[in-house]
Amino acid sequence: MTQKKIIKAQTEADIWNQVNADFAAGIPHNYHVEIQHNNRNIELNLVSSPGGNSEGGYEYTTLKASVPAINDFEFLIQPEDFLNRIGKYFGGQDVVLGYPEFDKNVLVKTNNPERLKRFFDDEESRRIFIDLSGYSFGIITEDGSKVLELQMQRIISGNDLKNAFDAFSKALELLNKPV
Repeated sequence: MTQKKIIKAQTEADIWNQVNADFAAGIPHNYHVEIQHNNRNIELNLVSSPGGNSEGGYEYTTLKASVPAINDFEFLIQPEDFLNRIGKYFGGQDVVLGYPEFDKNVLVKTNNPERLKRFFDDEESRRIFIDLSGYSFGIITEDGSKVLELQMQRIISGNDLKNAFDAFSKALELLNKPV
């Protein structure tokens, strides 16, 4: 098993200096780090398995953090693709948040549209999720605890990783504020 590295950072610049130093020799195939910043712990995992012989490989990047279980707020956001459009045609849930460009490009499921709309009040955060592809973002239940998770079906690095981390951090901050 790969050991998880811990990055304790006072500023976001400190985080990216350490991550960039880790990537200086190239993006590792298995990178597991816990980022401790602003009294929060965020797990960052990059995993790449090329597969072998006839089996296909896989890649993914995830960001995860525990969220308070004080309410039943849930959501899931995915980019709208061909399969999601078919699901919507047959009555699949798609909540409209009132941001036309965002609503047109993502599939949204939530039990609290007004609260989720506040998450995406920031145009920059909406843009990040419009531009990302092959991801799911939401609150999941893992081992009985609520977790905010952003999972992408590929390895991302550089500015893409920093932008995803920034949007994830903003959402985590909003989740930790009283309703």
